[in-house]
Amino acid sequence: MLLLLRNRWASTRSLTGALLILTVGLWQSCEQRPFTGYLANHSAELMKLTVPIGATNVSQEGVKRAEWSESSFSGFDANLDRAQYVEWVTNKLKSEFNLVKSSGDSLAFAKNLGSHAETIVIHLNPDRENLHVRVSVKVVPD
Repeated sequence: MLLLLRNRWASTRSLTGALLILTVGLWQSCEQRPFTGYLANHSAELMKLTVPIGATNVSQEGVKRAEWSESSFSGFDANLDRAQYVEWVTNKLKSEFNLVKSSGDSLAFAKNLGSHAETIVIHLNPDRENLHVRVSVKVVPD
C-alpha cells in the first residue's frame, strides 16, 4: 500500500513538473517580439518607394518598437504637386501594396506579410512652394 501511494505521489509530482515546464515555455514564447528588426531591415527600400527624386529636407526617425509592433516615420518636401505625387507613389507601391484609403490629405496602403501586416500612411500638406509629406509605416501581427 505504501509503495502504491509513493508511486502515485511521484507521478503527480512529475506531472506537476511537466506542466510547470510547459507553462514557462509557453510564457517565454509569448514574450518574444514576433518581428523585431523587420522594419529596420526594409527602411531603405521604403524610402525609395515613397521619396521622389529631388525631394528636400528628407528626415527619417529611427524604428520604434512596442510590444507587438514596429513603426517608423519619415518626412520630406517634394517638388511635385499633390496629384503628381499621388500618381507617382501609387505607381511605386501598387505592385506590393493595396491602396486602402485615398482622401484629400492622406493615402493608406497595406500588404500582408504572412503572419503580419504592413501599413504605410502618407499625409500630404501642400503649400505654395512644396508638398510637405509625412510617411508613417507600421508592422503589426495579422
